Amino acid sequence: MRKTVGIIGLGKMGLPIAKNLMANGYSVYSNDYRKKTKSLIKICKSKKEIFEKTDVLFLCLSNSKQVKKFLLEKNIFLNLKKKTKFIIDLGTSDPKVTKKIFYVLKKKNIKFIDSPMGRNPEAALKGRLNLMMGCRSKDIKNIRSLMFTIAENIFFMNKVGDGHKIKLINNYYGQSITILFLEILKILKKNKIKSEKFLKVIEAGPLYSPILKSIFKLNFKGDKKQMEFSISNAHKDLMYFKKFFKRNLTTKILNDVIKILALNIKNKQGSLSVGKSIKL
Repeated sequence: MRKTVGIIGLGKMGLPIAKNLMANGYSVYSNDYRKKTKSLIKICKSKKEIFEKTDVLFLCLSNSKQVKKFLLEKNIFLNLKKKTKFIIDLGTSDPKVTKKIFYVLKKKNIKFIDSPMGRNPEAALKGRLNLMMGCRSKDIKNIRSLMFTIAENIFFMNKVGDGHKIKLINNYYGQSITILFLEILKILKKNKIKSEKFLKVIEAGPLYSPILKSIFKLNFKGDKKQMEFSISNAHKDLMYFKKFFKRNLTTKILNDVIKILALNIKNKQGSLSVGKSIKL
């Protein structure tokens, strides 16, 4: 297989992934015309061109609506001289939409794989992402080397859509912990208890998680490289989670977390880190 890769969505994660791939000898194509990408990446003038020139196409889009719009446009795969063999969705999407796209593309002999990514832009640049792939290990045997060029850890969920399901559950856990710890930090501040002391207690026991230190560094050390995940993205993911798993919920934790995130968005704070969801 040729070392030609396409990336749709050269944002906070897509661009460092592209840079890493190029550093490892891959030719990268996109349809992004922004000045900052033009000199780095081969620009395609149409979807048809990018489908014909790439063997693997990565999607780094914001939501299922964008993925659906890009891939399910009428007659998009007609009259292609050559077409992409794999399309891999690296974003966090609605599992139901993922399944629909999978079966549409299967009829066109294109393998569509949900493979949401974890970690941050720095990890993307270094090829150290976590991937949760909705397929079996053997399904990527022809592109295994490519996948491990962008990822340090790959978790095979063995079933289409389950990569996105696991990522939604992962993000529900992450956002809930974040809101809870922010509330604790606010309580500590109101009661004039040093948050550093509480963190030391947590670190010494079984309740510790690295995310706690990231939240602390973001809020008290001004380290903006911590928690590079926006409130808007967190809200979008939890709405997908609620839509898919609401029948399985027994507490109101999810609704409380969503309400806090929604209030931030209403107050035009959606671009802030989710680690800033509660003002300290």
